[in-house]
Formats: sequence, C-alpha cells, structure tokens
Amino acid sequence: MTADGDDMRSLYPFHGLRGVCSLAIFLGHQTDIFIDNGNIGLEYLQAVSLFFLLSGIPLARLYSTTKKVNTWAGSWSFWSKRAARLGPMYYLALLLNLFCCIATAERVVLKPALESFFGCAFLLQSWFPAFINVGGVLWQIAVFAFGYAIFPFVSRAAHPLGLQALLCGMLSLYIFSAGYFLYRCIAAIVENPDGSNGGMMSVMMGAWVWHVHCIARLPQFVAGVCLGEVLERLRISRSYLSSYQYITVSAFEPQNEGNASAAENWGMCADSLSVFLLGTALISPLARALFGTNARDLLSIAYEAFLLPLHALWLASIVIAYHPRPGQGESRGRSSSRGGARRRCYTREALSFKPLVFLGDISLAIYCLHIPVLFVYTMVVAYMSTGDWRLTKSIDDVDLRVRASWFHMPLQWALVLLVSLAANRLFEQPLRKWIMRPSRHGAQHRSSIASGREDEEEGKRINDPTQQAYGPGEERGGGKESSSLLFKPAGVGDINDDGFTADSLPGREYGTYD
Repeated sequence: MTADGDDMRSLYPFHGLRGVCSLAIFLGHQTDIFIDNGNIGLEYLQAVSLFFLLSGIPLARLYSTTKKVNTWAGSWSFWSKRAARLGPMYYLALLLNLFCCIATAERVVLKPALESFFGCAFLLQSWFPAFINVGGVLWQIAVFAFGYAIFPFVSRAAHPLGLQALLCGMLSLYIFSAGYFLYRCIAAIVENPDGSNGGMMSVMMGAWVWHVHCIARLPQFVAGVCLGEVLERLRISRSYLSSYQYITVSAFEPQNEGNASAAENWGMCADSLSVFLLGTALISPLARALFGTNARDLLSIAYEAFLLPLHALWLASIVIAYHPRPGQGESRGRSSSRGGARRRCYTREALSFKPLVFLGDISLAIYCLHIPVLFVYTMVVAYMSTGDWRLTKSIDDVDLRVRASWFHMPLQWALVLLVSLAANRLFEQPLRKWIMRPSRHGAQHRSSIASGREDEEEGKRINDPTQQAYGPGEERGGGKESSSLLFKPAGVGDINDDGFTADSLPGREYGTYD
C-alpha cells in the first residue's frame, strides 16, 4: 500500500465524523442552556470521547509510522505545528468568553474571574476544574495540548511493541479511565452516605470532574494513538500476515475473491455499531423525561467512561471497511472483479457526505466559538425583550435569566456557522500560516545546508569506486534500498504538515486533521 491519495481515502470519513461531533456538541449546548424549554436531553457527550480517540489514528499514520517524531527536531516541528493549529482559535475564544462572562453577569467579582482567565491561559483548567468558568468548553483543547505534548514520547515507546502489547495497553488505559470514573462517583457517595447535601448532585459533580479532567482524558487520547498504531501494523507489516491473515488479507486485500466477504463484514460491523450508538443517543432523552436532567447527564458521562472499547471497534471498522472503487485496484496490479457488486459500508458513505466534511473543515472554530456566539445572541434577545442584556447573577451561574424561543434555533445555527467559517478563513488560517512561516534567513540557511550535504554525498558517491555502479537508492547487487516500511512516504504535496491534500484526486478531498 502506498501513502498516496488512494491510501488516505481510508481515513476520509473521519473528517466528516469531526463535523458530526462538533455539531452534536453545539446542538447539545444550544438546547441545554440557551433555548427555552429546549432541554430535551440530547446525547452529545460521547462526541467528546470520540474526538480524543479518533485523533490518534491520523497522527499515527502521519507522524508515528513515518517516524517523523523520532528525533528532537521532528518533535519540535510537530509541537510547533500543533501550537499553530490550536493556539489562535483557543485564545480568541478565551478572550470572547471573558467578555461574555463580564458582560452577562449582574455581579462580577474581578479576582476569581481573572484567576479563571489566567488559569485557562496556561491550560490549567483540565487539571484544576475550579479554573474552568471562563474557559468553558476550552478544557478539551487544553487536554489535546497535553496529549500533543506527550505524543512523540508515546510514539517512540509504541514502535517496538507488537499487536498484543498495543491491545493490552489500550485495555489498561480503558480500565484506568473507567476506574477513575467509578472512584469519583463512589467517593461522592461515601461523602454523603445518607444523601444529605444533595447526594445525587454530589455524584454528578464527581462525574463532571471526571468528564473534564486530564487524568481521565489523556488515557483516551493515548488509547487513540495505540489504536492508530494497531491499524498501521495491520496495514503495512507483512510479518503479521500469517497470524492475522483473516484481518489483513480480508480487510486490506478486498479484491481477493476468497476474502472479499470478510471486508464486507467489517462494513457490516461499522454499520451495526452505528445503529447501536444512535440507540444510546435516543435513550438519553428518555432518561431525562423519566428521571430528570441529572440522571441524563450521569448516563451520558457513563457512556463516555464505559463505551470506549465499542468506540474503538467502531472507528477501526470504519477504517478497515475501506475498499477502492471499481478500477482502482488495477492501478496497483490487482483485479477488482467484484468491485461493483461488493456491499457498501453505509457509515463510511454517510460520514463522507460533503456537508459533513465541510463542517469537519471548520470543526475547531465551531467547537471554540459556539458558546460566545450563543451568549451574544441571547444577550440581544434579552435586551430586546426586557431592556437588560444581563443573563446571570454571577459568572458561576449557568441558569440564564432569559432564553430564546425554539424558533430562534435556525437563526442561531446559521450565525454560528457563518461566524465559524469567517473565523476559520479570515483569522485562523492566515494567522496559522503567519506563525509557521519560515524566516528568510532561516530558509536560506537551511537551503544552503541541504545543498551542501547533497554535494558532499554526491562527491562521496562519485569518488567511491564501490558506489559508482549503482544508482541512487540502489544497493550492490542491483536491489533497491531496503526499508522498514512497506510503503513509500508520500511525495511533495501528498501529505502536508497538518493533514492530507489530494493532488491526485478531483477537488479538495482531504482537510486538516488535528
């Protein structure tokens, strides 16, 4: 397999999945907080866990498999790109959140507001949830920042591990994260054995601490990296072909007549899990109607804690269920006689829907900006209806004095999407390019060094009699230079610094992955 556009199509649905997750979180916050009688109990918290888990798969393919982060220079390059990716939108949203907190509160105590602001500015809210007020949903970006910080070390540690070790590592991380959830809930029950001081509320507070804490979320991020490593092992390593023939041959060689049905089974697995996960989302509104909002919230967070193996299997099935369209197999010397008759994976097709891919392209902006946009919109509604734009008694209060009616929802959708698109195109992308621009002196210096090294290597090759009979990339004996990877790295333009491009595909097929 090669790392060209055909190969990268296996990850294409993840971009649409990012759009689905960001949209689910936006709709959940909209109905829970900003719409009058709109708290219908939408399930959206699983999207948070999916964000952490799915990010590891593209990272493993782009950086870990290619060993781009095996050196300190590569690690620094990765960190700088991640900082340029997250930083502009994070700090823009943080400033807007601070404005909304001050503008909407009837009583503002400056000291805790500034403490929360500076705590979030240094990404501390994911370790100390007391700082979370001003940051709001930005805690997830903070967790990603710490995940990216440890990714090069996780990648290096994962290289010598086999499939069994990686799977055991994922299981251990799952047990740790789920165990921490149980610990938080049991500790709350022990502190209130008789149910005094709001026993259910104490359990909920413990669950919410788990929801936002790095101790609970970093294991999910690392589990995603391990999942990406597992998929890469199955994709490129022929040494596992004999013991994992059913998976590798059936899934990654779907043109083989005898094994094509197994590739279809992975698509059926993805579709079945999609139906199951949608079913869990439908249970949450029912739980809210029967038992109240706290029960719904506790159930949703329990989904995050305990359904991680199913989420991992779902994502893996989406990747493995990929097969080239009819005619693409011949380009690699394989027949695709069954290409047109093979069962489709409807999950892949749904997540590859162009509007969802578009949402995935601006998912970071949607996630970071939807809260301040909704606050400003509700402030306008409150001023027009009551003459006072203030919505809460203090910055700690999430119960708004005025909420918009349900028919405002489409207007809020349009406003959030327009603001997110404008922020992405006019602020995030230009600033990101400006941050990552190479200095003229540095570029010339690197160019001269590279040129000097090429001249030096060419001189050694010409002056060395043992090398004169062989072309570049060939060993003595006429064989091509061996490589530990069974696919060549993409050429210039195939994989950029931040994600995928599609120079070999019509249109813009691949966006930017975190």
